Amino acid sequence: PEELTAYEAGVKSAWFDQLRLNASAFYNDYSNIQLPSNLCTWAPAGEQTPCASQNNVGDAHIKGFELEGLWAPTKALAVDFSYSYLDFEYTSILAGTSTVTLKDVTPYTPKNKWSIGARYELDLGEKMGSLTPRIDVSYQDDVYANPTNAPWNLIPSYTIANARLTWRSGDKKTEVALECTNLTDKYYYYNKFDSTDGAGYVGGTPAPPRMFAVTVKRLWF
Repeated sequence: PEELTAYEAGVKSAWFDQLRLNASAFYNDYSNIQLPSNLCTWAPAGEQTPCASQNNVGDAHIKGFELEGLWAPTKALAVDFSYSYLDFEYTSILAGTSTVTLKDVTPYTPKNKWSIGARYELDLGEKMGSLTPRIDVSYQDDVYANPTNAPWNLIPSYTIANARLTWRSGDKKTEVALECTNLTDKYYYYNKFDSTDGAGYVGGTPAPPRMFAVTVKRLWF
């Protein structure tokens, strides 16, 4: 079995009735990490691939911190944000179990990740209701999709922006929203599946392109 000893300290706070700020720092001692392997080095020669074995690959130390908050200086304006930092480092590798090296990191482990969003509600009067624009931007560092890191299973860093414009009636019963996701039409991958050792190819799931949607909501009571 794999074992994880985790240490964490944090704080949740509110400031001046405008700012909510939460933060935490952590340190993890991870031993006998279990990861899937496409190349089973422990198998007899000629039978090492294709393979889909879950193996103990080694030990690691993981440290980092997380920060999230919400700033609402007025009733109309609100800004939310988050940031996380993750430092993963193998301390030892179990020989003969996989092709993982001390320089590798576990799959889908971004070192930096952040997001920020803002909305402002425009009061149009009791009869006209309100109009609220909102924009969200998020970023993720490079990640690898395979325990054995390689250029072909790398998912490069990306920044994504989404936008939304919402009209609400004065009685709050009707809502119409126009939204755009992936505003800059960024081409990036959700995931990749590295099967180069067994089948000689890499597959992946690309994220959707820029898309628009109109949403209508109505409360009848």
